[in-house]
Amino acid sequence: MIGEVREGKVHYKSVAGCLYLAAKLEGKHLITIEGLAQKEKLHPIQEAVLNAHATQCGFCTPGVILSILALYLERPNPGKEEFRRYLEGNLCRCTGYASIRKVPEYLEDLTIHSEEIRPSYLDETEEKQLTFVHEDIFIDDGVHAYYSPVSEDNLEAFIRDHQELVSGQNLRFLNGGSDVVVGIKKRNQHYRLLVDISRISSLQNISYRDNQLTIGGGSYFVRNY
Repeated sequence: MIGEVREGKVHYKSVAGCLYLAAKLEGKHLITIEGLAQKEKLHPIQEAVLNAHATQCGFCTPGVILSILALYLERPNPGKEEFRRYLEGNLCRCTGYASIRKVPEYLEDLTIHSEEIRPSYLDETEEKQLTFVHEDIFIDDGVHAYYSPVSEDNLEAFIRDHQELVSGQNLRFLNGGSDVVVGIKKRNQHYRLLVDISRISSLQNISYRDNQLTIGGGSYFVRNY
């Protein structure tokens, strides 16, 4: 799960760890399954998954739990349909999904409050994140380069000033990574330059005006669907 600053607040979402480049963690808070239990005491979501007999393999169960956590941090009281929709990306062939869909009921049985779901250390980390000054990231080892701008203007200026680097087949744009990173890892498709647009806030909006639907190229919803 990733915590990132958007519009002056830290928001949380689940991500596919195998597709998430380390450079994309700049200014973000990475939370893994190891960050939930407090010594011997399970996190409420872990306890609910256990009580619902919703555990699967060691790969899928952590992903399901962290996805549920991200949902509850963003939506303290999600409906059943929203719960199912948020877990659409967590596919597993170990067992059925009926038990996983019962997790919200077991969370209710624990009679917990929404603040109990929120890990105690988030207040401190969010305070630090909100003080970060976000700047462009450019890494180049002479063979492979990575550029992550924070604005469309910076992106245009970079392309204008690095014509040799961005020419031909040297350049690939990157947002979620579900296609580009798979090609890098599985098909050895490496590029001279990756341009990551996921930190450009102006591309992360969906708006409808004058009978026209505008979907930003960095929209999280576009990346998931």
